[in-house]
Amino acid sequence: MLKKIQDFIIAYAPDEIFIPLMNVNNKIKQRNAVLQKPEKGIYSVSDGMDVIHSGRRIRLGRYFFGIQKQCATLAKEYIIAGIDYKAGDIIIDCGANNGEIGVWANSKNLTYHAFEPEELEARCCDLNNYGGQKKTNREGLWHEKTTLKWYSKPDTADSSLIEIDETDHVCSIETTTLDDFVREQNIEHIRLFKLEAEGAEPEVLRGALNTLDKIDYIAIDCGYERGTAKTHTFIDVYNILKKHNFEIVSAEFKRVVFLFKRTDAKP
Repeated sequence: MLKKIQDFIIAYAPDEIFIPLMNVNNKIKQRNAVLQKPEKGIYSVSDGMDVIHSGRRIRLGRYFFGIQKQCATLAKEYIIAGIDYKAGDIIIDCGANNGEIGVWANSKNLTYHAFEPEELEARCCDLNNYGGQKKTNREGLWHEKTTLKWYSKPDTADSSLIEIDETDHVCSIETTTLDDFVREQNIEHIRLFKLEAEGAEPEVLRGALNTLDKIDYIAIDCGYERGTAKTHTFIDVYNILKKHNFEIVSAEFKRVVFLFKRTDAKP
């Protein structure tokens, strides 16, 4: 019953009711989290040490137990926390959402580049990682520069360039390739490429063939998210990366994430 009430409040309560209720609930449960709304469509959560922004009410609760804790948990889910990094190492994040991986990366003094076509999530990523500057790349990563349909389903973080069921809306977005981005940014070495493209992972890799020899590690969500048939992408991803001297060094089967390492890369 309490869960149904909470779900109703999250879905329908106006902000002037929703925000105070969440703050009272956190206080009663002795959490440090304080919810605010700094700008239209965006909420912020402060835990006394950090602040993070999100445009989706349904995702706010994940930060109530500690912002750095949540971001570190996500890094573990993508099995990237155990990689040896040095300050300044470059991480490129495809499917950044609010930029939680960036918050984790910034805590380690890493250089973070984010790709997120959903405008609200991209704005949150800007706030969370770039001091509000518009530095999150809004293009979709693909195998060519073009204009494609974007099947938007942001509440569940399922938006994709591959047609899916039950979209909130469909629009057109510009795409680019990782090869083009790396060339334009004059990037010579990438410690980690995190790839979460909701089923478009093979296409993104085909747009990165000239960059793969600059990447040490690739963490890829190969889960059952491709198209209306909801198929996995592991076989296509594995075949592409095997040809370019990558091997699997770890796996996380809850999310269906695989960590690939270039065979001649430093550990």
